[in-house]
Amino acid sequence: MKFSIIFSHPASPKTAKPKSPNQQFVFRLSKNILG
Repeated sequence: MKFSIIFSHPASPKTAKPKSPNQQFVFRLSKNILG
């Protein structure tokens, strides 16, 4: 599973501010998964 990078991130997906396109993708993906 590649979702571990989302949950291992120190910042909460709801408060994180992605800076790179890849972080933005993970940010949106994590919001879709976690609501």
